[in-house]
Amino acid sequence: MADCYIGIDTSNYTTSVALASEEGEILANLKAPLPVKAGERGLRQSDAVFAHVKNLPTLMQELRSHLKGNRVLAVGVSTRPRDAEDSYMPCFLSGRVAAESLASGLDVPVEEFSHQNGHVMAALYGADVTDLIGEDFLAFHVSGGTTEMLLVRPRERDFEIELIGGTADLNAGQVVDRIGVAMGLSFPCGPALELLAKENTKKVPKPRVCVKEGTCNLSGLENMALKLLADTGDKSLAAAFVLEFIAETLAKMTAWGREQYPDIPVLFAGGVMSNRLIAENICKRFENVYFSTPAFSADNAAGIALLCRAKYQKDPCEMARYSKQEICGIDVSKFPVLTEEEKRDLLQKSRAGDAVARDVLICGSLSLVYAIIARFSVFTDELFAVGHSGLLKAVDAFDLNWDMKFSTYAVPMIIAEIRRYLREKKKEQ
Repeated sequence: MADCYIGIDTSNYTTSVALASEEGEILANLKAPLPVKAGERGLRQSDAVFAHVKNLPTLMQELRSHLKGNRVLAVGVSTRPRDAEDSYMPCFLSGRVAAESLASGLDVPVEEFSHQNGHVMAALYGADVTDLIGEDFLAFHVSGGTTEMLLVRPRERDFEIELIGGTADLNAGQVVDRIGVAMGLSFPCGPALELLAKENTKKVPKPRVCVKEGTCNLSGLENMALKLLADTGDKSLAAAFVLEFIAETLAKMTAWGREQYPDIPVLFAGGVMSNRLIAENICKRFENVYFSTPAFSADNAAGIALLCRAKYQKDPCEMARYSKQEICGIDVSKFPVLTEEEKRDLLQKSRAGDAVARDVLICGSLSLVYAIIARFSVFTDELFAVGHSGLLKAVDAFDLNWDMKFSTYAVPMIIAEIRRYLREKKKEQ
């Protein structure tokens, strides 16, 4: 009998139940949208709770067929929108009650998570970049209830998330739904709006977005789009304009984020990020950015199930950990261990032309390269050379005026070089 983990998420849009295997594969990703009357823009919280109560028994019945031959070790559930003391939304009570009842019947523990952390985990899985776990990355959570730019740092078996940017007024999904409903589309309007935009054959007016550093304003988009619709009578053009506006806004925020954290990976999660036109637009502008497949980008419980699984792993990075002596046959422990102060001192001397100081810094940082290579479970001299190239770029590009550790800057650059190399190798196969 195989071990597995159940995840439950009851957002303001969708009732979701998922099942994750011990190996970290999603065995079931079940969803039921909350019903919204034609012409309305969403549900009141009391109506959402009632809808979840109706949906959950049906999804649990469907889950039964996936549980055959499996033993449930724990039930995970999202109990709050995000990890903050004042974060609360009544709709998540439905999931909590269901999780407590199910776990009691199965005699297994319940693990609680935030809806946002579940989104991030699901997007990592859906984008096939779970190797980002264990390093810092930026994540956009863009939906009807959220438009936020996040700095995600590893925490034991979970994430620590810091808000570094977002909307100052409306959320992207709110604007999409307002405009979509005005066009006569059904709520939630994102999928139908995307289909309309794909029909457009005209030149889209250049959007004038409002982004200051990491903060954006989206409230003006509704008036601009509806005016364009009134002037042209062309729904597909107006739809294309809406998506172009959102993509341009996110691109400017991404550029600002990369200025603060050079070359850091960027992950896009949330219902609005299911849109393939927005994804294609941003992927053309930036490297090292990742979008999930729609099934794991929109509301789902898969991320909750995977986070629940991680709670019970002996070591979340067990498959990627090897002793230093085993990596490429080199004993990294013989390299000098440098403090951050020593690294900065060596960088200062290197900038003044001291080649020996530069070599000592590089040698003392090689353990970073080996530790990162271990995550990829591929150990070759060629891969080490690629990682070493990333380290050299970090040494030459690091600005001593930056308020960050050299290692914090170097790790993403090394990873970026390795990923770029592995992508090219995959294309050649």
